[in-house]
Amino acid sequence: MAAGNRANHEQGVPELSYREHLLIWSWRNIATGRGDCPLIAREFSRLCGEDAGEVLATFYTFLQALAYAGRHRLQVGYPGYALLTLDERQMLLLIAVAQRDDPMRLDAHLEITALAARRPALALAARALGTALNEHNLRIPLPMPGSASPIAVRH
Repeated sequence: MAAGNRANHEQGVPELSYREHLLIWSWRNIATGRGDCPLIAREFSRLCGEDAGEVLATFYTFLQALAYAGRHRLQVGYPGYALLTLDERQMLLLIAVAQRDDPMRLDAHLEITALAARRPALALAARALGTALNEHNLRIPLPMPGSASPIAVRH
């Protein structure tokens, strides 16, 4: 991707909460074949206690459903990359919406993210992850009104 286009398709990481950073960092490690990194397990254990294995398995399931249901091949940054791709932003937004009891908003996000026939699988996985994270007070914030959101961008 050309440098000029990159600015339009990526956003900086510094404003992320620790919870968001952990999910992105974990996804990037998983996507590069380092899903068995002991630091991932340690951080999930630190945040989720004895439920860490189940929460991490739910996250893996969500990522598999996201890849399965997606409208395109997902763009994931490499570990340590200082910017977020639109797909990474969309993933965080989908989780944040799934954590709230707003089925209409979740359906709207699923419509943009997933192929119609595969939306139910992604919806189920997103709700399961949202519930697991909520159980451990790991709420993903929604973007501020008026802030740039990848939801309006289609690939």
